[in-house]
Amino acid sequence: MHTSHDERATTKRTLGQYLAGIRLDRKMSLRAVEEATNKQVSNAYLSQIENDKIQQPSPNILHALAELYAISFENLMEMAGYLMGTSGRSDTER
Repeated sequence: MHTSHDERATTKRTLGQYLAGIRLDRKMSLRAVEEATNKQVSNAYLSQIENDKIQQPSPNILHALAELYAISFENLMEMAGYLMGTSGRSDTER
């Protein structure tokens, strides 16, 4: 099997895939996240985000997850489409 496309896949991951990857990396279950955020992020809601059913969760949810996972809130906001990225833009895309 060829895995050369994996490098590009990491840059084009969805918000859900990114969050799922971080949660798994932290070895946390959906329920553990729910508990850790004092039910601010329900396990059902997080599951829907991770499965790309919800592609633009509220900033409050993103902030709770950023705090819990110790990751960039701005990055999550950008991935959810709330902020325009400065790094991802290229002059050739018109």
